Amino acid sequence: MALLLTCLFLSVLAGGITAIFITRVDSAGYFVRWQRLPDPPAAVTSLNLSVPNEVAVPVVRLASGDYATLPFGEDAWMIGGSLPAGNAAACPRSLPALAWTTRPPAGLTGCIHYLARGADCHIHSVFALDGDGRVWQWSNTDCSLGALGVAFITFVASGLVYLLLFLFLALVWLRRRERAGR
Repeated sequence: MALLLTCLFLSVLAGGITAIFITRVDSAGYFVRWQRLPDPPAAVTSLNLSVPNEVAVPVVRLASGDYATLPFGEDAWMIGGSLPAGNAAACPRSLPALAWTTRPPAGLTGCIHYLARGADCHIHSVFALDGDGRVWQWSNTDCSLGALGVAFITFVASGLVYLLLFLFLALVWLRRRERAGR
């Protein structure tokens, strides 16, 4: 009975530690990858950012001098509008460190990022322009309630795996101890 309680205690402890680690890694954005956005309608000369209704939207200046925006959730750029404040900075200096760890596309020439802080969620969006005029996006949403869900599922799943592992090791140990006692 003591061995079973020890296995149960160790599995809960190991499951909790695993849940904390996975939740921190997930909420920090280590599982987020760069996404290529649809190609702009013409050659792009610069990248900017617009934030209508607290949603970051990329704005590009086309070679013709017009501006094009890619509304949130859309697949096609819309030509028109005005230039928002703020220009893209050089990528090595302006990208958040985490966006570099998720392997950004090669040859980025300009990056601009936006951090929105809410009561429950923080959204960090990065838009980047590469040398071929393609626009890329890296975006991470960190929400408290979402993190609780990840923590709970990870805790239960890893706790069960650790319990099975510790029970198996305990049975192997008991069997060896029994054979040594003969």
